[in-house]
Order: sequence, then C-alpha cells, then structure tokens
Amino acid sequence: MGVDRPFGIENRQVQNILERYELEDQPKGQPIPMVSLPDIVSDKVISYLRRTAEHKANPELAYRYDPRLVRHLYEVHRIADANPSVIGEAAPIFVETLAQETQQYGGERFPVFKDRPVSVLRDELDLLTTDAEADKNYAVFVDDLVYGSKPSFDEVSQTFRMVATSFLEAAVTPSLPEQPQQMIGGLGHGFGRRL
Repeated sequence: MGVDRPFGIENRQVQNILERYELEDQPKGQPIPMVSLPDIVSDKVISYLRRTAEHKANPELAYRYDPRLVRHLYEVHRIADANPSVIGEAAPIFVETLAQETQQYGGERFPVFKDRPVSVLRDELDLLTTDAEADKNYAVFVDDLVYGSKPSFDEVSQTFRMVATSFLEAAVTPSLPEQPQQMIGGLGHGFGRRL
C-alpha cells in the first residue's frame, strides 16, 4: 500500500527503556536509519484524507476502511507539536506524493481523485472538524492505545487541519489549480536535494 518511491532516510538515536534510566555520562541509544519525520508527516496527511474520501465515495467498500486511520490525526499533532520545523520540510514531499498517489489511486474505483485530487482532499479536510464518525473513532483509539496525555479530537483535528491546509496550498500552482505541482528536476526528497 502507498506509493513506490524512496523515502528520505535519517539516522536517529533509539533507546530501550533501560537505557533511559542509566547514568547520564554513558552513551545512550543506537543510531539506526529511519524514515524521516517530513516523509512520515506527508504520508500521514495524504493517507488519512485520501483513504477517508475514498471510503465515503465508495461505501460498498466499507469493509476495507480502517477506523483507526484517526491515528494519523494524533501522530501529525504530536509531530507538529514536538518538531514544528518538520512541517515546512514536509510540504514539497507532500506535493510529490500527491502527484504519485493521484496516478496510483485515481483509477476506476476513485476517478474523481485523478481528475480533482486537491479538491477531493480539501473537501474531506473541510468535513473533518464536524465528522462525528472520526470523532467517535478517535475516542476509541485514544482510549485503547494512547497512554498519558490524551489530546482532544478538537485539538488534534485543528492541528491536522492547519498542517494539511499548508500542504494543499503548496500542491496547487496558480496556472493549474487542480494539478499537483511538479518538482523541479524531479528532485524533491530522498537522496536528492530538498526544494
């Protein structure tokens, strides 16, 4: 599932629980290659909006919809809160991902997504704050899987909406308002330079 493209990779320190409580003067964690936070945020925004819009456009495929997609709202909120600079870095990646997903998922089952990808995602985003099903799914998700601080649906949907709006604005060119921008030279992320 998802697009077939190289992700931006970054080395991050990962610790086990014991390492968190060891003496401060000892090195902690092991650097391992991981998908970059900008790539993660970009994919979470497009995944939630596209999959939810597709579900609503094709109710006969309801059995395929994952009600825990609301986890993306929570995760984008947490990442944006902890690392706000990631959002600006993720916008060009979102543009590239949207162009690829439009081709991959805008077929017979969801043709409007191929014709009007930005509008489809914006329409879904506009419904988010009043989506009773998403609110209910979020309540179940945080009760079952989130420990500690549990931000409200209103809080996470507001953050998600701000992030997604900035990504969608980056995806539209003035001359072609419905077509995702093309990345200059095809380099937007991964092992090339970021724009």
